[in-house]
Amino acid sequence: MEKCSILVGSESICPRLLTRMKRDNLKCLIHSEQMKQILNDSFSENQDIIIDKRIKFKRSLYHGHYSDVYLIQCKIQFTERFLRKNFVAKIVNKEWCPKYSNYMNEIQVCNFIKHNPHPNIIEIFNVLQFERFTTILMPYGGEKNLFDYLKCHPDGKLSLSLAEYLFFKQLILAVYYLHQNHIPQIDIFDNNNQQALCSSHKGALEYMAPELLANCLFYDAYKTDVYSLGIVFYLLIYGHCPFELDDHSKSTQSFEQNLYYFRQIKQQPIPFALDNNCHENLIKQMLNVNPKQRPSIEEIISTHHVYFGN
Repeated sequence: MEKCSILVGSESICPRLLTRMKRDNLKCLIHSEQMKQILNDSFSENQDIIIDKRIKFKRSLYHGHYSDVYLIQCKIQFTERFLRKNFVAKIVNKEWCPKYSNYMNEIQVCNFIKHNPHPNIIEIFNVLQFERFTTILMPYGGEKNLFDYLKCHPDGKLSLSLAEYLFFKQLILAVYYLHQNHIPQIDIFDNNNQQALCSSHKGALEYMAPELLANCLFYDAYKTDVYSLGIVFYLLIYGHCPFELDDHSKSTQSFEQNLYYFRQIKQQPIPFALDNNCHENLIKQMLNVNPKQRPSIEEIISTHHVYFGN
């Protein structure tokens, strides 16, 4: 069981100071000897004579409570050609983490994934530690996340067969691999493919389990993952979350107001848009308010083994 905390991170820092600190961290990374060494390891100098190596910031991809994700590009000039390679760099700030153990856990988990890759988990190239922060380097997977992918489909939802493939063959197997290795994910939602997979931030309110929203002392992190996966599966099938705020409320209400709203609404029955859907019962179990009555990932795989093949 883990201790529950909702508000963590850099909210109390002056915005101007926060911007400067983030800029300094990014500058430190780009000009570091560690990044230069990665270039040396990534490109063989015996192919051609390398004239120049440059690392530059492209754009911001995501800002979290205690981490920021950037797209950076390495530009290599050989004698007769240029080569560009994009990286995603997640900078985790030590000082903004709710606890030092959260910070160390992030590093340990990412190092584990680096040395123990899984086909459904984003690759981690390297974990670089600096005095104030740690950087996690990952491949750039392109512009679209799951939310963008859904918007390309009619009504924002997938065919049942495609939803089953994404959910059972990819998401469930990825989270099962983590759970087998005693790693709860805790931050599952439709827009987080631009982050390292494991984060101690508790996630988007729409996807958070009721026990995380309540004033609980402790929670079962593995069962909160099951709840979040249930929300994602509902989203894939129906094209929207079962519990959500409109854009106006999100932009005008405070975090505390939104938190109160989700605390109340997640105690109500789940609205289903279709009748007799073959997966409604599973979703209802995964979104049970009582975490003890939710199935584990292992139980889901055992019960729905037909979708996993051999």
